[in-house]
Amino acid sequence: MVVNAVREPVLTARRLAAAAKGRLDREEVSAGLTAAGIRVSEPLVQGLLDEAAEHAARRALEVSERARVDALGRPVYEVPALPGGVDLGALYGLAAMLRTQGMA
Repeated sequence: MVVNAVREPVLTARRLAAAAKGRLDREEVSAGLTAAGIRVSEPLVQGLLDEAAEHAARRALEVSERARVDALGRPVYEVPALPGGVDLGALYGLAAMLRTQGMA
C-alpha cells in the first residue's frame, strides 16, 4: 500500500495538542511574528491560529488512519507531499525513496 502526500507535522506535539483545543498562545504567535520582522495584525494572528487548528485536526486524522492502515499487516510505502509539484527530478527522487523503503 502506498501512502501518498505524507507531511511532517509543523508543530511540536505539545503545540499540536494546544492547537487542536484552540489554546495556542496568541501572544507567543504575535511575538514570533514581530521577531521575524513581520507586521502583526489581529487578522494575521487569527488566521495563523485557525491554520494551526486545521493542521492539528488533519494530523489527528492522519494518525488515526495510519493506525488503520498499519493494522492491515501489509507493507506500507510512503511518498511525501511535494509542494512544488512533480517534475522529472522529483519523480526520480520518489522512485529512489520507494526503493529505499523496499518497494522494488
